[in-house]
Amino acid sequence: MWIPWLVALVLLALIGGVGGVLLLGGDDSDGDQASDERGSSQSTDSTRPSDDGSSDQPDQPDSTGTGAPAQEPDPDDVVDLTSSVTAEVPAIAPPSRDTRNRPVRFRPANMWDDKPRTAWRMPGDGTGQTLTFAFDEDVVITEVGMINGYAKIDGPTNWYTSNRRIRTVQWEFDDGTRVTQDLDDQQVIQMIDLGPVETRSVTVHLLGVSAPAKGADGRDFTAISEIRFLGAPR
Repeated sequence: MWIPWLVALVLLALIGGVGGVLLLGGDDSDGDQASDERGSSQSTDSTRPSDDGSSDQPDQPDSTGTGAPAQEPDPDDVVDLTSSVTAEVPAIAPPSRDTRNRPVRFRPANMWDDKPRTAWRMPGDGTGQTLTFAFDEDVVITEVGMINGYAKIDGPTNWYTSNRRIRTVQWEFDDGTRVTQDLDDQQVIQMIDLGPVETRSVTVHLLGVSAPAKGADGRDFTAISEIRFLGAPR
């Protein structure tokens, strides 16, 4: 009589053990999935800043003209357009003092005041920086140029050779035209002829800048004493 009861108890024990194994296996599976999801989320988050950063990188300037030349203005209409510009610059060096202890400021407007002894100046190496000049109307530009450093002699000191000089510059216009100009160590305005080009703004890319002079007179600044835009109103 007791044998059937014993068989029944054995069967119940076996069924209960299988059920327990199944329940334990389900918990482990859910835990692994949750761990994988958390790991995937962290991996996605860690790569997001890099993806966003690479998409924000600006295109590098090149030396190819991509726009068609505008109609050549009448020579009698060509004037100096520089006095009508406004400028955005990457930085401005703090004020200084000359050998007579007079204050010297390096504001952007110094680039079009017709005084080579004054300059816009920024701290350090300006390579890779840009300046943007805007006109208050559409113009046709035929020539551009600059004095590519701080063209000031103050007593025995030549600040042109003491500061950095711009070696290579690229002029970019609204239609995509880009013209590269190599500059010499000359304390005069170095001009270059254009297409001509119709535009309302000019972006100046500083592609190459010299090192400052060595010794006590060396100054780690990038400067432009004068900038020049010749052309005619549209």
